[in-house]
Amino acid sequence: MLLQNLPHITVRSSGRSLRGRARVGKRRESPVATPRVEALEQRLMLAFQPRDLLIADPATDSIRRFDGSTGASLGTFVAGGSGGLVDPHDPTFGPDGNLYVVSNAPGAQKILRFDGTTGASLGTFVDTGVGGFGGASALAFGPNGDLYVATATSAGVLRYDGTTGAFEGIAAGGNGIRRACGAEFGPDGHLYVLDADAFIDTADVRILRFDADTGAFLDVFVQPGSLKDSCLFAFGPDGHLYVPDRILEETRSFNGTTGELQQVFPR
Repeated sequence: MLLQNLPHITVRSSGRSLRGRARVGKRRESPVATPRVEALEQRLMLAFQPRDLLIADPATDSIRRFDGSTGASLGTFVAGGSGGLVDPHDPTFGPDGNLYVVSNAPGAQKILRFDGTTGASLGTFVDTGVGGFGGASALAFGPNGDLYVATATSAGVLRYDGTTGAFEGIAAGGNGIRRACGAEFGPDGHLYVLDADAFIDTADVRILRFDADTGAFLDVFVQPGSLKDSCLFAFGPDGHLYVPDRILEETRSFNGTTGELQQVFPR
């Protein structure tokens, strides 16, 4: 299954406002031979412009474009290596309409910005080391327009000014966070952080909730035991939470109010 059996979901502009079907597929070959449309944890999809699908392709250090209806290749949106792009991850549209992409050059990880219409490089938005930035597993723009960066480490989620890229502090941290892998804003306006153990298949994955304005810890929204190997997630238009699990090879939905497991979408 790619996405056929999942509900139609509007995901953050990647901030996950991906517009269209959710970025919650299973690992499987897409109709286009390369690159593969994989699970959220691998190559993150970013839609629609307004109808096209953008996919980060680490093999060519580029962002590729596909027809959102047919899957037909429409060529390259961001050229390989443009603006210093290396091993791209989680392309995300910002509130300004531009595209933000994590670049993973060893020792020189950055967040790059590209024109959202032409794909032309607009330079570095967050440079290596700013606010302790050393790479990211997920980007999310908040209701306030700021950029929230999940570090995939115990450093938690970092916050940057959505216009200038200036570091504004730690948006979510402490509270036993081991690996802040995913970050999303819920319908309630709070910041949700998927915290995963460094070892897979431990059934210790949990989703924490933080006050988006103060960074105060609110609660454990999804308790450990329901997921084994997850990183990213999305809220659907129904207000519920959808999380792909690579070990279980299924996507699980959790009640958007209580955090209780309510449905399983098998592969």
